[in-house]
Amino acid sequence: MPIEDLEAGFTVEQVTPPKAGQPVHIVFIEESHLVDGPVLDALGNRLNALHAEHPRLDLLIDLGQVDLMTSSALGLLGMQHRKLWNAKGRMKLCDIRPSVMEVLRITRLLGYFDVYRTRAEALASF
Repeated sequence: MPIEDLEAGFTVEQVTPPKAGQPVHIVFIEESHLVDGPVLDALGNRLNALHAEHPRLDLLIDLGQVDLMTSSALGLLGMQHRKLWNAKGRMKLCDIRPSVMEVLRITRLLGYFDVYRTRAEALASF
């Protein structure tokens, strides 16, 4: 399925990996700073809408462009992960830059999320 252009700052694409039984929605964050404001609000709204449309959603968040992430952004990702896990869906993160990886490590969230080095590796895991 083609990429769906959404609010400035991120795009959503739906793909079906060869081994997956259902589509995976890939959210690509285009912003270098995922901070409080309109992009984070729009991202939260879109993730909630995706979850409402597909309760057992398989979701991949591509953080390849993100250098800085606030606690609000971490909270949003954590909340989405918990909602999907409770509904038997899955959420994975990929292409994480060292600065964001360090934040995940320091906040002890690195073990909470399924993290993959590349998008291809993450998609192969679904």
